[in-house]
Amino acid sequence: MAGRLADYAVGNAVPGGRSGVDRVSPELASRVEAMAAAMPPDILARFSVISGFRDAARQAQVNPAVKNSRHMHGEALDLGNDPQMLAWVDQNGGQFGVGFPLKYMPHEQNHLEMLNPDGSRAGGGGGGAGYATPPDPGFKSGLGNFGVAQANLPQETVPMPAIPAPAAAPEQPAPVVDPELLKLAMRGPSPFARAPGLPTLGATVAPPAPAEDDQPRPIVGMGNPLSRRLR
Repeated sequence: MAGRLADYAVGNAVPGGRSGVDRVSPELASRVEAMAAAMPPDILARFSVISGFRDAARQAQVNPAVKNSRHMHGEALDLGNDPQMLAWVDQNGGQFGVGFPLKYMPHEQNHLEMLNPDGSRAGGGGGGAGYATPPDPGFKSGLGNFGVAQANLPQETVPMPAIPAPAAAPEQPAPVVDPELLKLAMRGPSPFARAPGLPTLGATVAPPAPAEDDQPRPIVGMGNPLSRRLR
C-alpha cells in the first residue's frame, strides 16, 4: 500500500533530516505519492528517496558549485539507486508529472523534478524563476555521487600535491670488456695464467722485495772480500 512521501524517505531525507522531505513542495510530494500508488509491488518495495529540501548551508556542503539548486526551493528529490526502480520511473513518471530532466548529465540519473505535460521542466514557485537551463554546466542540482551510501555527502575535489620526479642519476659509461680475451683468461691453464692483453694476478700484486741482509758484499774484480784481512 502506498503512503506519504515521508514513508519512502531514508537517511538524510527523513523528516527533520539535513535534506528532509518534509520541506519539499506540496505539489511535488503529491505527484510522487500518486506515482508510488501506481507502482507494481516489486517496484514499490525498491522505491526510496535519499534527498529532499536543502538550505543554502546544506547545498554548499553537498554541491557548492551549484548556487541555485531546485533542492533549495523544495522542487527536487533524489531517489535511491535501484536500477529497476529508476527505469520504471523514467518510463512512467511522465504520467504523474515527474521525471529525470537531467539524466543526460553524469550522476544525475536519480534527480527527480516536476515536469510539464510537454516534458519540459516545471516548477518555479518559490524562487525557481532564475534557474539556468540545460545544458548550462553551471546548473547541476543533483548529487556528486550516485547511490544511497554516498548520498548527501560533501563533494570536494582536493588537488593532489605535485611530487617532483627524482633526479636522474648521471649515466656511467659501461666498462668495455673484450669477450674473447675474457674467455681466454677463464680457460687458461691456471687461475693465474696470463692471457694476451690481460694482466695476471702476479702482475697486479707485486711480489715482496727480498729482505736486505747486513752481510758485506764482495767487490766485483777483487780477489778477496773486504771482510778479510789483507796479507
